[in-house]
Amino acid sequence: MSDLADAVDLVRSLASVDASLLSDADVHELVVELARLGDVAAVLSAQWVSEWEQRDAWRADGSRSASLALSRDTKCSLASARRVLARAHAIDHLPATVAAVLDGALSIDHVDVLRAERARHGYDDEWTQAFAAAEQRLVQGCAQAVMFDDARRAAVGWGLQTLDDLELPAPDRPQSRLTRCRDRVEGTLRLEGWWSTVDAEIIETELLRCEQELLAEDRRAGNTRSHAERAAAALVRMASRSCGASGNARPLFQVVVGDESMARLIELGSGALLHPFDLLPYLDTALFESFLFDGRSTVVEVSSQRTFRGALRRAVQVRDRRCRHLSGCDVRARDADVDHLLPASRNGPTSQFNGCVGCRAHNRLGLGGTMPPPRPERPITWLDRRRARLRWAALRRTEEEDRQLTVDAYLAEVNRLLIQPLGGDL
Repeated sequence: MSDLADAVDLVRSLASVDASLLSDADVHELVVELARLGDVAAVLSAQWVSEWEQRDAWRADGSRSASLALSRDTKCSLASARRVLARAHAIDHLPATVAAVLDGALSIDHVDVLRAERARHGYDDEWTQAFAAAEQRLVQGCAQAVMFDDARRAAVGWGLQTLDDLELPAPDRPQSRLTRCRDRVEGTLRLEGWWSTVDAEIIETELLRCEQELLAEDRRAGNTRSHAERAAAALVRMASRSCGASGNARPLFQVVVGDESMARLIELGSGALLHPFDLLPYLDTALFESFLFDGRSTVVEVSSQRTFRGALRRAVQVRDRRCRHLSGCDVRARDADVDHLLPASRNGPTSQFNGCVGCRAHNRLGLGGTMPPPRPERPITWLDRRRARLRWAALRRTEEEDRQLTVDAYLAEVNRLLIQPLGGDL
């Protein structure tokens, strides 16, 4: 244990280092290495907490629960203690993940994502065996992802597809819920809620649109208010519009289909992944705009179920999903610009191959670094569209074709609404 104490003292000694003596590169390296050290410490902590709990060592002083004992003795919140215990319960079943964190390839956040995927279908034997067989591949995919959200999407996508492949029933999804507390003296209102993926897409899309409207109005009027204040005002505007609306509002979903990286799944414009069944409750009330991919990088058709402007812009947005600056940037496409990679002033064409999503900071303010190079130009023909349709149909097929008739009917309806008719101009 003396070696551990020496290591802790060594880390503490960094507090006395004079930052002015270090170069920018040294500071950057120090920040990254300290973050990795924290991840390693979190994994080792989970392993030893698992041993501590299995031995019932926390009962020695009569503590009521392991989480309370851990919270008290480490001086952390009860929520943090419960999170560490949740990791401890799963850490022995994630050998490849633990090894990757110890090697510096993954972070503790990846552990939490993969732990959640392992527990997605409870601890069904078939499911846990499938996860164990795929863990090394999932770890490699997470390690290769530039941004954490890309790794999260890959892990969630694997889970949804594996549920389908194993023909396991999807776990019950909790209903969206909202609690409200009205102060009857001051008249103020406090809201706290949780919304399902699809409901969250509806709410957040409209809320962001209202926030942008208010931001433009504030700039014209010279008003200043915080983001939280503007978000609250946007919610009030949404409610005000609902009061004056005639009939029921019809939410609009942007849906990505045919992307080989997410076979048989549906992706919303925000990047959230869904099984086709998750959209069934909305088929009669929602409007859909779909984007058909040929492979991973080329959009060949945009749906024309509703008249839209800027189909090309939206095609680039759903293809790139986030700012593509080579430094790695997590600004979502719908909050960013779409601009030429080769400037129009240098005869750069206005096409999806020369278009790219860039956040306002990287595209307008020039923070340094570079954007990816343009893709080779090529025409999109009817053959591309036909091939993409056939590939999408093949990706969505399962090995077991003897499905229930009702399931076939549901999937056929999802397919009809999301893919047909297509043909928007790109």
